[in-house]
Amino acid sequence: YRKDTPHDIAAYNLRLMLEETVWYVDDYINEMEGEYEQTDPMTMTECAASAQECLSGRVRAEANCAGNIDEATALHVAEVIDNRFLKPSRPLREIETPIFRAMKIPTAEEAVKIFGPQVDRNVPLVFQELSFVESEENSAIELHLQVGCDSTLGYRGVAIFDLISHLAYTSAYNQLRTQEQLGYTVGAYARKSTGNSWGLSVIVQSSVASPTKLEERSFEWLRLFRRELEDMSEETLASEANAVVAQLLERETKLSQEVGQTWGEIVLTLELPLGEVV
Repeated sequence: YRKDTPHDIAAYNLRLMLEETVWYVDDYINEMEGEYEQTDPMTMTECAASAQECLSGRVRAEANCAGNIDEATALHVAEVIDNRFLKPSRPLREIETPIFRAMKIPTAEEAVKIFGPQVDRNVPLVFQELSFVESEENSAIELHLQVGCDSTLGYRGVAIFDLISHLAYTSAYNQLRTQEQLGYTVGAYARKSTGNSWGLSVIVQSSVASPTKLEERSFEWLRLFRRELEDMSEETLASEANAVVAQLLERETKLSQEVGQTWGEIVLTLELPLGEVV
């Protein structure tokens, strides 16, 4: 993890900020090499017992069978899981099933109440981390603008946001990469977090500008993008909307894409019906 590219690390840190319950990589290390390593070391027996408890204690199974597998084989797989894991264990009650939710990012006014009057930034919540690789020449930021979740946005809201993020990618790439030449890794895209939380993420990785400068230029691009949307004709907007619809209707070309989409709908508490296009 610590040797990943700066923009990958930024994306990881954003996940830590957004998800309600998540372990940081150092949390895992501390469990194995922390202050209790000498007095209460973690043993393979303890790890095996924990794994056994996870697989045969209180269990609930959810499956996604895709690819070169027919209905009969899928049912056989389900039967094997049922016989080997579910029947020997006690079922996990509905109330015990983990619910994955995203944290709501505070507004500037809310941040002042939480952290005090020293919060005087455009971005009230900031996570920054120095690179662990001395030879790393790049800096990166991910500016995340939270817009809501499926239940608050609704069908129309999700569709509008999908269109805006589609337009944002081209605009950000043209301004921040092509014209300002801040770096090769530049983009703006819709990011969906645990709990169906949506946000527009602006990512810039650069070897010629500091994170503070990248943040400044990203905000300036947002102002430019707003003017572009205000000046866009109805004909152009309709044409871009049709392009988004055509993209959504395209069949996945990779099995990983198909599995990723359907599995995401299984593990998240989606209000949108499976397979429905907005």
